[in-house]
Amino acid sequence: MSARMGLTTRLALARTLVWTGLQNEPKTLAERVRQLCSQRADLIVISQPDAIGDDLLIGYRAARQAADGRAILGIRADARLAARSTADLVVSDAGTRIAPGHPHGLVMAVAEGTQAARQALADARVDAVVLPAGAVTEAARLAPPADPGSKPWFAAVDSVSSGRTVVEAGARRLAFPLPGETGVRAYRQLLDAAWRDEMEQVSLAAFAKR
Repeated sequence: MSARMGLTTRLALARTLVWTGLQNEPKTLAERVRQLCSQRADLIVISQPDAIGDDLLIGYRAARQAADGRAILGIRADARLAARSTADLVVSDAGTRIAPGHPHGLVMAVAEGTQAARQALADARVDAVVLPAGAVTEAARLAPPADPGSKPWFAAVDSVSSGRTVVEAGARRLAFPLPGETGVRAYRQLLDAAWRDEMEQVSLAAFAKR
């Protein structure tokens, strides 16, 4: 199985994406990533808009060692920095220049509105999309999560309560900031029933590609 096919399979099976900053030092970030992996975060993306120099790349290397392959680890970066990274997932703003950080890596776009979400879902360069709660209904129509042929998309939420709302609206993957005491588990529990009842075909299709 190729490296890209392996990542694509894991992306198809993913339910949760967690955003994290660099923390105060690489050691702290690494410990945070270990905790998230133990809580079964599927994707972990390092996002630090005010990062200086190579801080983002240094943090990524520390986080990657801590993750040890248990989660897809990515960075939110511009094309220049992405080209210098070895990240298996690079996240860009929808509509900007998109560049993977790894020859076989994945590309994710963050859409700020329904129109941007619609464009990102149709963009052949993009493997997955993060979109706002207001775009969930349209995304569910254009790319039904239970359809194995649909591009994976994650609804951006900031709490378990808002997660529940978008799941009821049709979302089956969630993107959220570092969780508090409830951890990743609370978000996964929101999705358990839907994945058990609706997403079986997605899981079967993903495993069939192995």
